[in-house]
Amino acid sequence: VDNLAFAAYGDPQAEFTWQSEDITGVEGYSVVVDRQMHTIPPREVTATEEAGGYRLEEPGTHWVHVIAHDGNGNWSPAGHMPYHVRARAEADAAPVTEPAAEAP
Repeated sequence: VDNLAFAAYGDPQAEFTWQSEDITGVEGYSVVVDRQMHTIPPREVTATEEAGGYRLEEPGTHWVHVIAHDGNGNWSPAGHMPYHVRARAEADAAPVTEPAAEAP
């Protein structure tokens, strides 16, 4: 199984982590966050850390796409991870609670 994800609705301020291992070392990553399921990031290093934070204002499903660049100059296949942002009205709504039952 590859690219398995369990997801729920999240905050618009999203923090992601990723990891790749290679015997030649990983020099960096190309990361794209968009609304498309199968985007392939460009072959240019945009991140050297294994994490990134993004502000996703628009509600709905966003996708994080990552490829790794190894020490021999090779690029990995793309990994794709969905992230769901809840609509502001849903995020701001107070949870509904039942009133406590009175003792007889």
